[in-house]
This record gives sequence, C-alpha cells and structure tokens, in this order.
Amino acid sequence: MYGDANAALWHGALTIIPLWIIVYGGMAILHKQRRLRKRPDQSLQAADSVNTDDPISKGGI
Repeated sequence: MYGDANAALWHGALTIIPLWIIVYGGMAILHKQRRLRKRPDQSLQAADSVNTDDPISKGGI
C-alpha cells in the first residue's frame, strides 16, 4: 500500500544497511590492499613550510 510508513522504514533499512556494510567493508579491504605510504621526511616538510618572516605572523599589517 502506498504511503505506509512501516513499509518505507523496512525498505529503507533493507536498502541502506546492506549498502553501508558493502561500502565500508570494501573500503576496509581496499585500505589493507593499497595502504598509503608515509614519507620519512614528512615532519621536516611541515617545519619548513612555516614562514617566520611573514609580517602577519608577527602581529601587524
């Protein structure tokens, strides 16, 4: 019957929950297969990107 709230809730649950499981399960599997590599110089890049000569960082324009 059209407009039945109970049927809409069942339809939503039976559609959204399996999709959620498939998507997040697939992302977990993909993350295990193709993990991003951390670069060893990553912490040095963050320190080098800070510009101490910038007048805004000294509090004035």
